[in-house]
Formats: sequence, C-alpha cells, structure tokens
Amino acid sequence: MMSVAQQDRIRQEIVIKAPRSKVWKALTTPAQFSQWFRAKLSATEFRVGDRVNGVSTYPGHEGKAFFLVITEITPETDFAWKWSPGGKSAESEEEEDPFTTVVFELEEVPGGTRVKVTESGFEHIALARRASAFEGNTKGWEIQMKNLHDYAEQNS
Repeated sequence: MMSVAQQDRIRQEIVIKAPRSKVWKALTTPAQFSQWFRAKLSATEFRVGDRVNGVSTYPGHEGKAFFLVITEITPETDFAWKWSPGGKSAESEEEEDPFTTVVFELEEVPGGTRVKVTESGFEHIALARRASAFEGNTKGWEIQMKNLHDYAEQNS
C-alpha cells in the first residue's frame, strides 16, 4: 500500500518528436484536445477562469461527464486546470471532494518537445476515495500521455 505522501501527486513525462508550437496547440485547442483526450468539450477556446464541461468518448468510459476549470495558460510553456479525479457531473455544482490540479509543462529538447504532466492534491481527497482516484488517474495519465504523443507526432 502507498503512503499518503506517495499518493499526493502523479507525474508523467514524455518526449514528442514535434515542435513545441504543435504540441501546445494539441494541448490548448479544444478541438485537438478533444481528439487525443477522447472527449466532447463545451468550449471552442480555453480561457483562464472558464469552466469547460466534457463528456468522455473513451472506450469503456463513454458518456462519463466531467468538467475542468482552466487555471493557467502561459503560451507554449504551462497549461493547467483543476478538476475532480474520477469526474463529477457537468451539472453538479456540489463539491463532494476537493479538486486536484493538473499542470502540463512544455520544454524544447533536441529532437522535439518534453511534456511533463503533474496532477496534485490527492491528499485532500476523502480517504475512502483517495486510493481509487489516485490509481485510476495514474493509469489514465499513462494512457492520455501516449494518446497526446501519438496525436502530436502524427499531426505535426
């Protein structure tokens, strides 16, 4: 079993053989984000402070509603949002659990772009849900980072 400290944050890192500008667009253009993240989003543009409703189209999770609140957009460097791990209904305003924060960091490296994603704040999730939320999102980020990698390399 993991300790609480180990269940505070998830970190994933990949290198994509594509220019940083292309990876940035894949991350921050809702139409492109929807393709690799496999979701239908309510937004046509991401803006700091906006709430973006989504519905998963990912096989096995089709129809699952979620929402993001965009917290940071620093062009071609950082993109962040907060959300509920495991999802909350797009209609629900109740906050059963605190949000976690997802931060993407982009960096130019020889041959492409390094993308780091960190999701933090799991220590604030109710103990009864913490382990499953952490485990589910750890697996989820492994899948999503591969999806981003494949999408950005194929569309660069």
